[in-house]
Order: sequence, then structure tokens, then C-alpha cells
Amino acid sequence: MKKKILLIVICSLLLHQNGISQIYDYVPGKTFDNVNGVSGLTYTCYDNMGGIILCNQKNTLTFVSQEKTDGSKMNIHGEHYYDMSSSMANMTYNTVNKYLTNSEKARVKGERLIVCLYLDSNTGGVKEVNYRFSRNSPYATIPPERYYQIEQALKKNFKVSMLPEGKKLNYNLSICPFKIRAVVNPRTGAVTYE
Repeated sequence: MKKKILLIVICSLLLHQNGISQIYDYVPGKTFDNVNGVSGLTYTCYDNMGGIILCNQKNTLTFVSQEKTDGSKMNIHGEHYYDMSSSMANMTYNTVNKYLTNSEKARVKGERLIVCLYLDSNTGGVKEVNYRFSRNSPYATIPPERYYQIEQALKKNFKVSMLPEGKKLNYNLSICPFKIRAVVNPRTGAVTYE
């Protein structure tokens, strides 16, 4: 009898966990239009070697190669052509951390999210954003409107100074991978997520 109850509990937990991860059905080709009435929110999912690239449908740079605007060849890809005195990764992490709810942070803790920022070569502002995560990642449980809120905050609040070489490119790219972590207050034992 105890084995049956234990088996039922385990099965229901597994089904519940699987149901949560499929809540927003992030699969290649899926489009989310005006989710929860958020005007301008049209996100599309693309395949990323078995994972997901989630981005605003208005994005034009996600699948465009980075190149010099004068047509000459780039010598090194992946170089930073902007002032690194302000860490884009830290600013991006803080923005994601600010917009995720505590329950969302608890679900995604320890899982990797990659936020790609496409920077305008003239202004240094964030022009486009996309998100990359595994299909079965807890990030697939985050509603599309949350990703939209993060995108809007990044576009509004962040700007870097472009170096002369950076101004010669069609765009500059900042790739920011990170994981939310649980922090326990040693005095109170309270858990927060950052």
C-alpha cells in the first residue's frame, strides 16, 4: 500500500513538473502575439541546436553576420569594440534579476540563460535582445511578457561608449550567460534569489 502511494506521489510530481515546463510551449516556429494584452509583444521561437532562441519578431540582427560596414573583412570575431568599464553582463544580470518574480527565480535557480544584446554601433544603445535556453529549462516556464519587460528595460537603460573600431561594424554583440543563485541569510535563514 505504501509503495502504491509513493508511486502515485512520484508520478504526479513528475507530471506536474512536466506540465510546468510546457506551460508556454516554447518550440521552434511558435509565435506569441500580444500575450496578456501587452501591446507590441510579438515573440518568435527559433531552433538553436536543440534549444530555443526567443526574440522579438521585429529583430533583424539575430541571424545576420557581424561585419564591417565598409565591406572589408573582420580579422577577429568576438572582440569587444566598446568601452568595457561598465560590465554589460552585470547590468544584464541585474535587470533580469529585477524583473523575475521570486517564484520564477526559485524555479530557474542554477539554470543557464544566455541574453544576447545587439548594440547600435553609432549610439552604443541596445538595439535588439534575444534569449537562449534549453527547451526543457525552467526558463521555458517564464511568461513571454516577462522577457518583453526585460528587453524594454535593457533598451531604455543601457548604453556603452563605442570604440573607433566598433563604430565600423553593422552592430556590436554582447553575450551575457548567467545563472540565478539562492542566497541564505546566515542570521535569519531566509532564502533570497539573485
